[in-house]
Amino acid sequence: MPAPDQKPFKDEHKPDNHSTASPEEVHFVDDLMVDYGGELSMWNAWVLGDVPPTVKNAFRAVARKIPSLQADLMSIEQPTDGVRAEDALRNMLQVTAYLSSNPNTPNINDQLAPIVLKRGAINFDAEYATWFDTYLRPFMAEKLELPVDATTNNTAGLSERLKEALFGEEVLKRYQEVAGWLAKFKESNSHDLALPRMLLRLGGEELLKDEPSFAVSVKAHLNLFCRKNGLRPKGNLHPYLQTAFERIDHDEFAVMLRTLAEKLA
Repeated sequence: MPAPDQKPFKDEHKPDNHSTASPEEVHFVDDLMVDYGGELSMWNAWVLGDVPPTVKNAFRAVARKIPSLQADLMSIEQPTDGVRAEDALRNMLQVTAYLSSNPNTPNINDQLAPIVLKRGAINFDAEYATWFDTYLRPFMAEKLELPVDATTNNTAGLSERLKEALFGEEVLKRYQEVAGWLAKFKESNSHDLALPRMLLRLGGEELLKDEPSFAVSVKAHLNLFCRKNGLRPKGNLHPYLQTAFERIDHDEFAVMLRTLAEKLA
């Protein structure tokens, strides 16, 4: 049966006077959507390459006879503003992870985001060094219990490596791409087609109200940096790295990032 939040084909796409599909062809499409757990789940599987090519070809043949279904299919198979469906799906997954309304993200006025979007790059060598020693390293050592205090021997080059991991060119470029894509998506007037409906199901209602937070990007990349470099909590407060990040005090995290934004303003 279709998932509770998805209507099967016969409810979503009522054949109009221009449809030339036979009842058997309509049932084929309907059954396919049910087999994948509903219409939007089928489109998601289509984008991910989980629908066999022979099935896709049969589906395309039927879609050519049903204008509304053909429009949905084109939204999936033809790039929108140069963005392919699989890239739009990747963008949406990242946007969802970076929404500040996410309960696991800092609930702050993200002052870094407009700076990043306006400048396109951050050149803050002197400001960053001071911020790292005054805020970021103590936060990592005290709040996350990571072995990065000034007395340890494994922090050589840590400041520069973290600057690249959190604020490097590739990180900023990707954030700008995602934020720009989301702005265009919100402005689109075609949210009734298959691809945007699939993406909106992933993003939820918050998507249309919220913005991807650069502060959340910093947190996510800090977590990734720690994992890649074998940094693990000492264990007095947090037994695991994931636990440490889940227990981050969002107010303290917000203050730490706000101080950097103020230095750059």
